[in-house]
Amino acid sequence: MLIDEIYPNAPLEYAACEVRYPYSPRLAKDEAWDHLTHVMRARFPLPQKEERRQMTIGPGVPMNLATEHLYRLVNKKRTESLLVGPTSLTVETTHYDGYQSFRALIIDVVNVIAEYEPIVGIDRVGLRYIDEIRAPEPITGLGDWSAYINRSLLTFLDLLLDDYTPKGITGVIDFVTGERTGVAMRYATLEGAAVGDQPLRRRRKAADGPFFLLDIDSFWTPTPDELGEFAADDVALICDDLHTPVRTMFERAITDRLRDDVLRKGN
Repeated sequence: MLIDEIYPNAPLEYAACEVRYPYSPRLAKDEAWDHLTHVMRARFPLPQKEERRQMTIGPGVPMNLATEHLYRLVNKKRTESLLVGPTSLTVETTHYDGYQSFRALIIDVVNVIAEYEPIVGIDRVGLRYIDEIRAPEPITGLGDWSAYINRSLLTFLDLLLDDYTPKGITGVIDFVTGERTGVAMRYATLEGAAVGDQPLRRRRKAADGPFFLLDIDSFWTPTPDELGEFAADDVALICDDLHTPVRTMFERAITDRLRDDVLRKGN
């Protein structure tokens, strides 16, 4: 197993980098929308507006549904986009071309935002990768996944009883990977697809049938008394630290049989 091996038939269907920051009023205005649309037009020529509703609930405070206006810029193939709002930016892709290419795009986006609005700091940086792992042969029972998924994620198999038929498995493991970093790895046996075809188009048409989901969110948060620096170099270094455990956990979650029979095969 090579940790930096690029698989020709990788199961990755979605990757994203989100950078959260303190509220920036200027990024909530249409002037920001006009600026970003102009500056990023070469890569993201398709603009669209979106709304995100956020629920706020607290002791003695009535439920509040606040609407946040977001700006999304999409490329012509609808395979990658930039989503910008007053509290966060997100770079997304369904056609992942390797970490270095994705990293370069993140740097470009942060530079554009920083030049337009000097944001005071960073509240959180997250890298999220969603894999839909499909077996080359029919999966007729949950036990069949043990040929392709590390048995450590399938410990339930040792608890099965003849009188009970398990329908599926789902779980989440929270890891501490550093003083300010962590990973939430969600996994499940599902049917159909986890990643939809909107607003971005999938890399390939969603297949029917079972798949094993690996949804890995690697994140960084600042110390309680100091925000991170909103600068491209700083964000890139944080992403470097976050990417390593993502790849490590993916590799440890799968078997050599999956690598040889699926991932190393051409499309």
